Amino acid sequence: MADGEGWLELALSPACPASVTVQWGPAGSTVPYPFRRDVIPECDKGSAEHVTRARLHNIGYERSWPFELAAKCFQDDYGVDCEPEPRGLDGSQLPAATQQRLDAIYVSLDCDASTSETIGES
Repeated sequence: MADGEGWLELALSPACPASVTVQWGPAGSTVPYPFRRDVIPECDKGSAEHVTRARLHNIGYERSWPFELAAKCFQDDYGVDCEPEPRGLDGSQLPAATQQRLDAIYVSLDCDASTSETIGES
């Protein structure tokens, strides 16, 4: 159950699932809930691109979209690397300023599913 601000905290198995389906609805809703979203937990697994794509997906830039499209939409929405128009990717990764903005969202929201063994490691 979510807290009063809509945040949900859950314990993941040490194996860390590839995705978690979250279902919700207005107070008093019953199963099947009217809303559903697959989120990708960040478990310090996968390449830098995998983590970046998962982070973009979890804030609404679908993993099924081409990476370039997700990058440009994020840049436009957050006003980073978008003058005179969204820049997109540098090769196969986000430009540094875009990556920093995306990372800042996750740090400020404490959206980390690292295991206790990896927390605090560099």
